[in-house]
Amino acid sequence: SLLHFSGGTIGGNIGTLSQGIFVEESSRLALSGSALVEADNKIIMQEWENENALIIMGPLTSKVTAIIDVYRMNMNAGLDYTQELTVGRKLLESSNTYNYTWDDVSRLALADSEYAINISGNIGKAIKDSEVSTLSSVVYSGEEKTADLVVKDGDTVLIKGVHYIVSYRNNIGVGKATILIAGIGDYGGVVRRTFNIYKAQAIKILTPIPSEKRFSAAAHMTEVELLESIALSRVEVAHPNGTAWLSVEWKLTQGSYNPLGGTYIYTGNVMGDNNINSNGLTITMKIIVEPFESYFSETVRIGTDSRMKLSIIYRKDGNKRYAEYLISEEAFRGGNKVVIPLSTDELIKQLNSDDVESLHLSLTFPGGILDAEGSYLYSILLDDELVKAAKEAGKDITISIMDENGIERYSWTFRGDDLENSLSGKAIETELALQIRNLSGLEDSKDLVESDQSDKDEVGFVVSFGHSGNLPSQASVRIYVGDREGVKPGSMVYLYYYNSDTDKLETLPGGFGYMVDDEGYIRVNILHCSDYVILYKEAGKGQFTSLRNQIKVTLEDKVIYTGVKNKPNKTRIDIELPVTLELVESLEDETSQSAIGGVTVTYQSANKAVAIVDENGIITAKGKGTAPIITKLTLYNGKVKTVRTVVVVRNR
Repeated sequence: SLLHFSGGTIGGNIGTLSQGIFVEESSRLALSGSALVEADNKIIMQEWENENALIIMGPLTSKVTAIIDVYRMNMNAGLDYTQELTVGRKLLESSNTYNYTWDDVSRLALADSEYAINISGNIGKAIKDSEVSTLSSVVYSGEEKTADLVVKDGDTVLIKGVHYIVSYRNNIGVGKATILIAGIGDYGGVVRRTFNIYKAQAIKILTPIPSEKRFSAAAHMTEVELLESIALSRVEVAHPNGTAWLSVEWKLTQGSYNPLGGTYIYTGNVMGDNNINSNGLTITMKIIVEPFESYFSETVRIGTDSRMKLSIIYRKDGNKRYAEYLISEEAFRGGNKVVIPLSTDELIKQLNSDDVESLHLSLTFPGGILDAEGSYLYSILLDDELVKAAKEAGKDITISIMDENGIERYSWTFRGDDLENSLSGKAIETELALQIRNLSGLEDSKDLVESDQSDKDEVGFVVSFGHSGNLPSQASVRIYVGDREGVKPGSMVYLYYYNSDTDKLETLPGGFGYMVDDEGYIRVNILHCSDYVILYKEAGKGQFTSLRNQIKVTLEDKVIYTGVKNKPNKTRIDIELPVTLELVESLEDETSQSAIGGVTVTYQSANKAVAIVDENGIITAKGKGTAPIITKLTLYNGKVKTVRTVVVVRNR
């Protein structure tokens, strides 16, 4: 028979053989729903000889705290019932639709406290609370915490996995963690233990902190850059469990910063992390900025609108020259693109001076001009005359593009030796404006995304250059990407050139993986411009064209002649390399630019009786027939591309 109790209250039962809740031989008591069995009740399991009674546990919405007593009829004792608790005897089962839990088992106790129900539903020897060791507090680390338990049965140490198992709750975050110890095999019962997880408290700063630092002012130095140059972004602190490095957030507490010089007091608030509370530790430092010499300034009108002006302040620091371009908001109110030419007589004069080693230009833009996506609101033209002057003088030019908060968004550097060695042999006007755009805005970008990736913007973004085509020389471009979702300092991103003719990505010499630095920037060396794609993981094989496959090998004339007047007896192998590769005699030879990879080439005729080929790829006819010509190209990284072309030789 089955007694299914799913609601109401059972109470007031003394729980003896004459009164209580009786489950007799081969019967079942099913508990579920909002059944409430009060603590002063006993459930009597009254059994007959070899017939066992069972409790069937279903899902409960109320707390059951019941005492269970088990009696068995003894035929040899005049049909008397005797209490019987046999280790291993089945007492509890799950219902057809519910598997009872550790919590359910912990609610049911046997009348004899020396025994308990285990998670298999069997009677076992009770694991007592007093026989389980107490637990110490542990320090938070962001990882799961476990405890070193000792569970005994008298003097016998029980074995985890043999006599008991454990389950943890809330054992990662700061707070109180719970561990449940449940008997198995010959043991039963569930014991709860708790332990605290706490965040370590910093005690003191261990790194020696100078009380004062001095700097020379620079035209491009902002308060942010000044603080970065303090080179104390982290300090070592002691805490109860050892030492750790924590970051410092610097703030100006006195005066107003002036990049031209002054004395300022900065406080550094030590910033804790998930593991350590910084405990209010602070650092104070006096910063003395020595004045930076300004020797010249001018106002330049740009465009035909009289409002469109910019101020240029020229400064010097030793053998370096700086020019600050300050662009007013009024310049953008007309709605037209603001074109900023980077060339003045003063800049060229400084490049031609023997006292000057390098030239640094900074352009500060107002408002959200640099964040506008789509049509360019501005144009920055590096004039060919300035490039020519730097090329002839062999001097470096750096152009930094700053926002109104003094943060460098991107910069260009053309090194003097790269300009001198440029294969183009000429100075060209170069557009320096660039934008960071969403990948979804790139035309025909569907093939750049794996088939299981629904949102293209989740896999990367586009660096779109205003300049199109080759640059006057190799350029080093530093780009801030730290504000892009999915990018953080130390993470790797993967850069590819986007070929709009093939709708494919193309790899560059030196690999395509770039690490984001501590300030959120990547630095890349490029030779030509349009769009570059940056992905958060490497592109799949079908998404990009390797350097080897960017090389094209063709035969100028497929048919040549021998002994035929006015017919060509020679042809040649033409090799077309991408701008990022260059032919060299030996792979040990340097290329004209460090961003260019070297390539060697050899030629071989497979039928010299028909045609021969020299070291320059010139093929000469020798006799009628066909001759395969093997062209072998070896790249700087050891990879080889072999191309077989066939020349036909006719004698009439």
